[in-house]
Amino acid sequence: METWHNSMVQALMRKPPAGHRYVTVQQILSADKELWNLLSQNTRGKLKVSIGEPPALDSEIKVLMSSPAVLCFMTPLPGQTQKTETPKPVVPPAPKPGSPKGESKGNNRQPGAKRKHEGATTVKELLQNMPTNCTSKTEQNKFICLHYNNGTCKRQKASSCNMGLHMCYYKGCGRKRPYIECEH
Repeated sequence: METWHNSMVQALMRKPPAGHRYVTVQQILSADKELWNLLSQNTRGKLKVSIGEPPALDSEIKVLMSSPAVLCFMTPLPGQTQKTETPKPVVPPAPKPGSPKGESKGNNRQPGAKRKHEGATTVKELLQNMPTNCTSKTEQNKFICLHYNNGTCKRQKASSCNMGLHMCYYKGCGRKRPYIECEH
């Protein structure tokens, strides 16, 4: 019995192969239950205890400990596969009614350069995709909220937020309206 208990504990602690999970306690309990079920079926009506002979169940337990019918319960199961999500396509915003396609009011940016409010979400992306003739700081060296100018600041109606002042970041403009709405 001690050998069987040790083999169950070792199965719990054994490191599984790559891509597989550790053996669970539930699996060990299922293996133990199966061993005892098979033991009771195999020894029904055959148990005889006599003096000087080895214990009646020892030889049968040794056979069943290495039986595939029992060991299959203590096999590491495959791990969960991680689903890889396909990236969603980025659809550019439709042009506003009344404005010609590809033009924007007062925008002196180069063709092919990304505008900051076309999908940029992090401050780093907003800084990299800032339109030409725009700055991220005032003349007094105070930060200007890039999300406000992009139209994505959560505190859009406030005069400032923790990201900076809410004002147009076009150089020399400084109006209290976002860059995307300002005429400069």
